[in-house]
Amino acid sequence: MSDHLTPKPIVDKNGKATTVRVNNAKSAPASSRKLPSGAPAKTAAKRPAGRVGGYELKAYKGIQGREGQAFNVKLYKDGKHILNVRNDGNGGSNLYDPANWESGSGSDWRQDVKDLHNFAQKFNGSEVTDGYSEEGDILLEYMRWATAIEKHADKIGAPRAEVLAANIDAENEQYRKEGLDYLIISDEARANMIAAAEVE
Repeated sequence: MSDHLTPKPIVDKNGKATTVRVNNAKSAPASSRKLPSGAPAKTAAKRPAGRVGGYELKAYKGIQGREGQAFNVKLYKDGKHILNVRNDGNGGSNLYDPANWESGSGSDWRQDVKDLHNFAQKFNGSEVTDGYSEEGDILLEYMRWATAIEKHADKIGAPRAEVLAANIDAENEQYRKEGLDYLIISDEARANMIAAAEVE
């Protein structure tokens, strides 16, 4: 996939940058709203940006490599750090290490890798092969990209799902124009990413 570290602007179907207005009006921040008693309104905590199926990326560090993004990231499942994931940016697959490599403690990390790849196959609409597949690597790329896009949506005060959908569609259209059909985000993955983003 192309580099998605910097969120792209929301684009219309003609490729022009645009903005999303929510109900044609800006609402007051939740922290400034008051309940009838005069107490500030409590807002529910947002789902972490980019989180899907309980999986979440944290502490992402990356640079552009020769054949893609070189990175290190911590992968969490249901709030628990389960794996460290890295890629050297030279065109190979991701490498998965246990969260507590030094101590050897923690969960069965090989099973965690297998579970991630099985989840990714279902998420992407592929046949589940019960083991390692490139689908897990693809899912992590989607999550990294969605995290940046959703944080951008939060920053501009727009609904995450709308911003994500506009960016997925624009990206897929660009891939079609360039003849890079193998990079197109599948309809199943698109629907799942948007459904996750709707749980704000």
